[in-house]
This record gives sequence, structure tokens and C-alpha cells, in this order.
Amino acid sequence: KMAQQMHSALHLSNTDSLTDIANRRAFDQHFAQLWQQTTSIEEPLSLMLIDIDFLDINDCLGHDHGDWVLHEVAQCLAYGINRSQDLVARIGGEEFAVILPHTNFEGLQIVAQHLLQRIRTLDLPHPTAKAAPMVTVSIGGCTLHQRLAHHSPNLLLRCADQALYQAKQHGRNQACCVALSDQLT
Repeated sequence: KMAQQMHSALHLSNTDSLTDIANRRAFDQHFAQLWQQTTSIEEPLSLMLIDIDFLDINDCLGHDHGDWVLHEVAQCLAYGINRSQDLVARIGGEEFAVILPHTNFEGLQIVAQHLLQRIRTLDLPHPTAKAAPMVTVSIGGCTLHQRLAHHSPNLLLRCADQALYQAKQHGRNQACCVALSDQLT
């Protein structure tokens, strides 16, 4: 019984209570662990940052509806990822991260487009319609290939964040993915 209670407490401490997916703490731990593992075997590591476009639904329809939208988007992302070593986490207000170990640039692009399409298929109405008449997301993705030991995990985070910014600058409701190679200094 004690082991079950400890397992339950650990699960709660790593789960975002609103969206029922991993939280920032779980993301940070999983990312650090995968960075170490990937470094030792020189495999590519991909990361996506996903932001809900213009999430001002709280102002129009109230916080309950905004919370529901966050939950629906989170679950859609989580069910769009199939491998057990991948992780979808809520890392901020309306921002999510997806860690894809052993995933090259082509794989990153495929997953990003798959997740974009899944969110579009949800067809959740967006009352202010700044980006589209339905809820959309912008995705920034980055793949870092081999020789990861020479770099900080923050490089991958910064790269994905810059790609997310590019997706937003180019009209939102899209993915921007980049690949970093081991020629980086």
C-alpha cells in the first residue's frame, strides 16, 4: 500500500492537473535524462514547442471554456504521439513541448505536420478568429544531430523557440522546423 501511495504521489507531482499530461517538472527531468542517453549513443534528438494561437478565449467565453480548450488541445497532442519514449508536456500557460528522441529532421517534420492536422481536425471554434475561425497552434521544432555532448540542452530549447517565433511571424497555424548539425561551434 505504501508503494502504491508513493507511485500515486509521484504521478501527481509530474502531471499538469488541468490538462492531464506531463507538467514542466516532468518535462525538465525527461529532457535531461534523454539528453544524457542521446549524448552517449550519438543519436538525433528532436524537440517541438507548440503554442495555441491567440488564446484569448478566456476573455470572450470565460475561464472554464478556456480551460476546456487547453485540455482538448493537450489530449489531442498526447494522443497524436505514439512512441513510449516520446513526451508531451504543458510547460507554460498555453505552451506545450514534445520531446522526440531518436528522431531525425524528416521525422520531426512528419510529426509536426501530423500534430497540426490533428489540431485542425478538432475544429474547436475560436470566437475572435485572429488566425482562423477555429483554434490553431504554431509549432517550432528543432533536431540536433550527434555529438550532443559538445552542446548544452538549452541550445535545442533556444532553437525550437526561435523556430516557434518564425512560425508565428509567418502567419501562425503552421510548423517551422530546423536542423542543427554537429558543425556548430
